[in-house]
Amino acid sequence: RIQSGDYILSVCGTSGAENMLALLERQSEVEATVAHPFVFTACVPRGGRRLGVELLHIPAGVTLFAGAIEADGAVAANGVDLKLGDRFIEVSGHTTRASMLEVFVSSDAPEFKVSRPPGSGAEAGIA
Repeated sequence: RIQSGDYILSVCGTSGAENMLALLERQSEVEATVAHPFVFTACVPRGGRRLGVELLHIPAGVTLFAGAIEADGAVAANGVDLKLGDRFIEVSGHTTRASMLEVFVSSDAPEFKVSRPPGSGAEAGIA
């Protein structure tokens, strides 16, 4: 059963977002391979440092994604194993893109919940 936050890995044996979307638009019935994400929570005390993670978003999207991780930022200093493309699904209780971004900017110790696609590397979240 597909749940909110699941990752669609393939549709009718085809992968790639554009290819899968094209199949979904053309066909009334499809066979999809779906996987539940790995989800973890981490608190990152800044300790006077920058957070050290580039925050990305899709213009029409509703969430934030992890971009480049700075080696000297608070995320790395606290041993949080963020990976490129990890999805922030909650930050200190906030779930909208705008409110999550505000907390990332203003909090001395943001606590965030991250969703990681299955099979994308270490499934631990903490190094």
